[in-house]
Amino acid sequence: MIGLRYYDRDGEPITLEQWGGLVLDRDYPQIATHWVRDWAISTVWLGMNLAMTGPPHIFQTMVLAPDGDTRVERYSSEEEARAGHLQIVKHVIREARASIDEVGPPLAESSTEPEGSADG
Repeated sequence: MIGLRYYDRDGEPITLEQWGGLVLDRDYPQIATHWVRDWAISTVWLGMNLAMTGPPHIFQTMVLAPDGDTRVERYSSEEEARAGHLQIVKHVIREARASIDEVGPPLAESSTEPEGSADG
C-alpha cells in the first residue's frame, strides 16, 4: 500500500509537517468561493493526493445545493481548479436560472470572476 503523499499549491511534493503548517494558514487553502442564490461553490487546495490513479488530485470544488445535495470535483493543478470553479459557477447560474447579477461576490480573495459579471 502506498502512503499518502502531500503537495503544495504548485504541485511540488512536501512533507507532512509542511502540509500541516499550510493547512493551518487561513488563506493558503482558499482558491475561490461564490454564492449563486442559495447555492455555495467553494474551491480549495487540499494538498493531499486523493486520486487512486493518474496525477495527484490536490484541489477540490464542492457545490452545496439548496436541497442539501452535494457535488465534488477534484483537480491536479490550481489552473485546472480555477477553470473548473468558473465552469461550475456558470453551470449553477444556468441551473438556478439566475442572472449574472445574482452572483454574489467571492467570499475569499480571488482573481476569478465569472465572465460577464456586472461591475455596477
